[in-house]
Amino acid sequence: MVVKNKMKKLESILPEEMRNGLAQGQIDELKNTIVQCLGNIKQAKDELEENEQYQDLKESLKALSEGFREVKKFQNAKIEYCMVLIGERQESSKE
Repeated sequence: MVVKNKMKKLESILPEEMRNGLAQGQIDELKNTIVQCLGNIKQAKDELEENEQYQDLKESLKALSEGFREVKKFQNAKIEYCMVLIGERQESSKE
């Protein structure tokens, strides 16, 4: 069932002609396709990283979200501290 759902999702993304071509491929051809796809992803990522506008926006977003990251870090530390205290108290109440 999980595989069927996964295939339905992928079928909605990939054109039928491409799916048919892949379905007819041998295992080695499919492996080569995977390697080629990974190379394409790396190339696209490298191009994005070289884009000055992207880098500027990335730095701006990082600066804008700094306050949120600090709040999240502090609140998560407080949650974790409370959970440790609860665990310790539950453990000591068992004794």
